[in-house]
Amino acid sequence: MRQQVLPPVTPVLHDTLRREPHLVGRREEVADLLGLLAPGPGTATPVVVLGMGGIGKTALALATAHTARRARSFTAYYYLDFDGYAAEPAARLTADQAITVLLRNLGLGPREMPADPVARADRYHAELAAWSDRGDSVLLVADNISGWDQVRELLPVRGHRILVTTRTMPATDGEVTVKHLGPLASGPAQEILESQLQARRFAQDPAAKAELAGFCGGLPLALELVVGLLRLEPQLPPRELVERLAQEQERLDELTEAAGAQRDLRTVFGLSVGQLGADEQRLFTLLALAPGDRTGLHAAAALADLSPARTRRLLTRLRAANLLTGDATHHRFHELVRLYARQRDDASISVTDRTAATDRLLDHYTGTARAADSHLDLSKPDDPRFDGRGEALEWLRAEWRQLVAATEFAVLNDRAAHGRDLGRAVSTFLEWETLWDALQGVVDLRLAAVRRLGDREGEAAALRSLGTVLDRRHRFAEAVESHRESLRIARGTGNRDEAGRSLLSLGISLHDSGRYEEARQVFTEALAEYVELGDRHSQAILHHDLGLTLSELGDHRGAVEQYELAVAGYREFDDQYREAMVLRCWGQVLTARQDHAGSLLRNEQSLALSAAADDRAGQAAAHSNISLDLAALGRADEALAQGRAAVDITEGLHDPWLTGQVLANLLAVSAGHERWHEYHDVAERMIEIHRELDVPARVAVGLTFLGRFHIEVSGQPELGMRRLREALENNRAGGTREDEANILTVLAHGHHQLGEVDQAVDGYRRAAELHRALGNEPGLATAIHSLGGCCFINGRLPEAIGAMTEALPLDRRLGRVADEAEAHSMLGNAHQQLREFAQAEEHFGIARELHHRVGNRPREAHMLMALGDVCLQTGRPDDAVPRLVEARAAFHALGDQRLEALMLSSLGSAAISTGRHPDAAALFREALDAWLALGDEAEIARCRVALVGLCGTLGDMAEAVRQCELALPLLERLGRTEGAAMARAFLAQQSQQ
Repeated sequence: MRQQVLPPVTPVLHDTLRREPHLVGRREEVADLLGLLAPGPGTATPVVVLGMGGIGKTALALATAHTARRARSFTAYYYLDFDGYAAEPAARLTADQAITVLLRNLGLGPREMPADPVARADRYHAELAAWSDRGDSVLLVADNISGWDQVRELLPVRGHRILVTTRTMPATDGEVTVKHLGPLASGPAQEILESQLQARRFAQDPAAKAELAGFCGGLPLALELVVGLLRLEPQLPPRELVERLAQEQERLDELTEAAGAQRDLRTVFGLSVGQLGADEQRLFTLLALAPGDRTGLHAAAALADLSPARTRRLLTRLRAANLLTGDATHHRFHELVRLYARQRDDASISVTDRTAATDRLLDHYTGTARAADSHLDLSKPDDPRFDGRGEALEWLRAEWRQLVAATEFAVLNDRAAHGRDLGRAVSTFLEWETLWDALQGVVDLRLAAVRRLGDREGEAAALRSLGTVLDRRHRFAEAVESHRESLRIARGTGNRDEAGRSLLSLGISLHDSGRYEEARQVFTEALAEYVELGDRHSQAILHHDLGLTLSELGDHRGAVEQYELAVAGYREFDDQYREAMVLRCWGQVLTARQDHAGSLLRNEQSLALSAAADDRAGQAAAHSNISLDLAALGRADEALAQGRAAVDITEGLHDPWLTGQVLANLLAVSAGHERWHEYHDVAERMIEIHRELDVPARVAVGLTFLGRFHIEVSGQPELGMRRLREALENNRAGGTREDEANILTVLAHGHHQLGEVDQAVDGYRRAAELHRALGNEPGLATAIHSLGGCCFINGRLPEAIGAMTEALPLDRRLGRVADEAEAHSMLGNAHQQLREFAQAEEHFGIARELHHRVGNRPREAHMLMALGDVCLQTGRPDDAVPRLVEARAAFHALGDQRLEALMLSSLGSAAISTGRHPDAAALFREALDAWLALGDEAEIARCRVALVGLCGTLGDMAEAVRQCELALPLLERLGRTEGAAMARAFLAQQSQQ
């Protein structure tokens, strides 16, 4: 797959509430809403706060949510402003856009986002269901909707709650609970005025406070504007403001009746604007012309044709008058204020002036977007207006909605050239952010603009962008057709550069759809085109793409040749990002050739280049590839560390394809590690990601890991078997025969765990045969080892010997020294149980040498112990002693007190066999002390019985009787009736003497 540069993504957020407002006079309403929204496991009806504009719905909703948060009523709190009454449709938040925002807050990144709106809605509800399953809950505040279609797909169930605000009650699909919000009472309204101003402002005329509050009709927005007026004129007596407001007759007609009084907001707005200077008033009017939901400082400066510094000062005064909200960088109108500003008759600004202002704004957006876009396309020189790609991306992320709205404004208002140029400039960013719906809309606008202009070259470029959207939505046939049409038009215009770009895009869609031979032909044609044009950077890109395609076609030598040419070309242009990418691709070819050292070198070079280019995605991919190389080279701990580093990086990227890949690689690396079971959560995440991406083969890999985990670690073999059967089903939908064999091996483990030995043996044999047919010796060795172990444990010793004998040459060829040692160990044990002591001793001896070679001291000590036991069994105590002494020393060094005590007992037995009774007694006493410390009654009884005989032989009958008296109750508790009877007989005999 082709890899793209990805901008950073906003991290997971579980609290997106705006700052808590200072709410006055709404305590009862907050309590009512909290009762309606009370958390619980069931499904509650949506709660709707209904009221006119400016009545304080947003403040009430936010105050309610903050109160719930302080009470920890929910796990997460999300706020979304739907801008349902915005004048421009592009500024209104759709349900799909809201779901996209919520999914990102829940942890999904751009690449992880489903391409289809229905799939996004399904994923949203699946995420909420998962939260419910683990006992977590979400409170969603959907502010300022104008139609139920904006929230229909967002309505949560099972424990989650939604609070909606709207001015007019929309038609709903089902039952809702409506909370009507009326104006504030006079007391709370006056309290707002007094709390926001110095109390002495009303000391001389307290009645003015009540009159101002009454004039505002209990609307919090109007009260804020009155506060702004009084702040702008600190010396203005409140009584004078009351008189001036009362004299104004113009009103916002739509609010007159709703306010329930003859005073309305038009008067308040007019007086607020009237207190401003001419420059502030002009900017106020012009800002209302700007498309989008907010306007940045430099965009406002372009509108007004002023310097940014001058514009900032004017905006500060507009904010102080509460005519704008925002911060030092962006400003927005309340919808009612914008409506007033657009209806306001400002004679100082002619139609020509207004047209010129919007032209300046479109020029600003287009020029700045082009400058930012130059930092996303490494083939273009960087525009100095941005200090690097990071700054460019930051601006684009802040402005893209305004850019899309401006593109729509331009096309719909006879500025087709602006629509074409601005749309093209923002398209690259929308593609990289995977904002496919927005990009689709922009491409449609671009096509309308270029066709209106008769711009065939622009049409070719727009069709190429359309093909990209279709490709990302896996509509490959349509994508290919769009690219072919783009190519036809580009060739018709004689624009060879655009034709080359169309060929490149066509090749990518052919490659992505698996049509590799056609892709190779197209890439070859494009390369020839760029050779003639002398575009060496594009030639390097084509060499890279050809390498990828040849690799898919199995031509690894040809792929390496293309990669070498690509690296040389990228170095010529100091394109570290793409050089790092091609080095990783090169490493994959070397891995296919089993040249893991060579692959490691390429991936380490790639990591260094990605770090230098500040390419976090590239660093994650390089770390992950390095982990695979190190694992293949037997450096397991280093491999795990590299794999974890890759996962850590992807946590900040939220790229599902990359995250899924590095998780899969980490699972593969951990599978052979002794701590593999610690990675079951990695498997869970991997399954979730690849189910969403619809990659069943990867789902099967994760399910196989979980099946093994539940069988071998969690003690839930039945659950493990279910996971493995799911894995087989997913593997059939796109997996490999090798993966099928691996699943069969783990399934056989499950049968063995459940005591179904015949099914287990059959499963291991089926897996082995499948690996053998595939020529997969590593998988074959694993299956045969498992078969041998199963047969050995269940007493099928000849079958175990046959399996382990077959495994030995495989282990040697694969260089698996530890596995070879274990095979010899099992062979030794099997022959020992069959009393074939010569073969047992031979295998134990080889196993000891192999364990020593790999530094496995515990297993080496066990082999010494086994060799000692064989010597004792064959009547060679003198040969047993040095091995048992060495084993005891090893267990002592390892801190294994139990096995050290066992060696003391075995040495005591060897001393008895050679007639060294005093030594034997001393050894058994030392062993007895050790077993007493460990509390092992069986071994304590064994030592005491041995001491009874030894003390009797040495003539110390009193000690023999004492040891027998101490041994008898132990033997009785252990159910050793024969031993207990012998002890009682001995004691009876001694009592008669």
